[in-house]
Amino acid sequence: MGYYVGHRLEGVMKSGRSFSFDTVGMTPGANEEAYIVDGLERYTRYIFVLQAFNAKGPGPLSTEVSATTLEDVPEAPPGDVTCVALTSTRLEVSWSPPPTELSHGRITSYTLTYTPMDDHTGLPAGESRVVNEPSATIGDLERHTNYSVSVAAATSAGVGAASRPINCATEEDVPQAPSSIKAVVGGPSSIVVAWSLPGRTHGVITKYLLYIRAPSERDPIRRILPPQNRWLEVTDLEPRLRYEFWVAAATRVGEGPASPVVSATPTDTVGAGIHSVGGDVRAAKGTDVILACPHVGEPEPTITWRRNNVPVTRETRYELQPDGGLLLRDCQRADSGNYTCHASNRHGSDHVLYTLAVIVPPGAALLHSLGSTSTTVTVSWRSMDDGGAPIRKLTLTWRSDPGEWREVTLARHLTQYTLRDLTCGTVYHLYLTAHNKIGEPMARWSSI
Repeated sequence: MGYYVGHRLEGVMKSGRSFSFDTVGMTPGANEEAYIVDGLERYTRYIFVLQAFNAKGPGPLSTEVSATTLEDVPEAPPGDVTCVALTSTRLEVSWSPPPTELSHGRITSYTLTYTPMDDHTGLPAGESRVVNEPSATIGDLERHTNYSVSVAAATSAGVGAASRPINCATEEDVPQAPSSIKAVVGGPSSIVVAWSLPGRTHGVITKYLLYIRAPSERDPIRRILPPQNRWLEVTDLEPRLRYEFWVAAATRVGEGPASPVVSATPTDTVGAGIHSVGGDVRAAKGTDVILACPHVGEPEPTITWRRNNVPVTRETRYELQPDGGLLLRDCQRADSGNYTCHASNRHGSDHVLYTLAVIVPPGAALLHSLGSTSTTVTVSWRSMDDGGAPIRKLTLTWRSDPGEWREVTLARHLTQYTLRDLTCGTVYHLYLTAHNKIGEPMARWSSI
């Protein structure tokens, strides 16, 4: 004696048979029977019937009942993800829902993740927003910056697979003001003006605009200079009159705010002056770097260099250039530091400071096992030395012993990861590689 438990998809008939039946034995003396039908589709409606049988044969079918399996997270990501820039700080992202047969439930929301990819942002972890519609506008973004954008759909069971990231850039905007400007006397009728790049360019610099105002004039004279120029000798000035100077940068969007105003007076005596504002210099390990020291003065100034306040001597990798600049060959990370050029003659002295940062590949990460099951291993790692530039991504590489190497790319802010679908009782070798703008370190692998 026993039961036939039948089920079928609602509204579906297959090969003339309406139900698939499982045979279930009867429990002697039981007032109730229960049976779990497994192997069903997720979030799908089924029809169920019950039929008892004994030695004489089966009885009649019960009344049909219906039930829907529970929801699960979407198996597929949203598709057709597109992104367009609306302004210099806003992006519009749109997408289509996952295929119905792979949604495994009613889509209730979408998680939109966007991450800046340019070093000037410091490369923070991505931000996420939960939205209800298959499109969204994200604002308060960095100007003229590349973003990585992905979308994941969610049901009541949770968030599913994320879409493959796409890149999208905000539009250009006017640049920030040049952060530094300097004016030195070039002669009885000339002043040399130098300035720095804007703090943030917000686009491609197309020109600089240098403003010059004489004491008796209300409106300044404007000189338009190409983007590669960051100094100009202003000539044909009146001796012993104090002139004011300021500068602004421009992109194709327009002119940005002006620098601070500086002033200088042409004189017959020309003290030593350096027409450079110095600042931060970043160089990749193994490259050659020239720190400029363009100067004026009559008589010709004496030029000396100091590194971290210690005189620079003539070494194999340090060469003083004919124009006063300092050439550093084959830069190493130990060369990072403050470099100061001093110029002096009998009428005066001047100096300019550079802060050199030599960028190297990130430090190697040491993996630790947080635990394992028969088919998974969870590993963790601590934040590693970024080599002087923000880490862009992580790569976890592993293989069984024996086996072929495999790898997965991870978000740069993660500190642990679980490898799945592994073989029970097998030794695995793993290593983690961090990448910054210039490369990756030598790998240190662990066996787990």
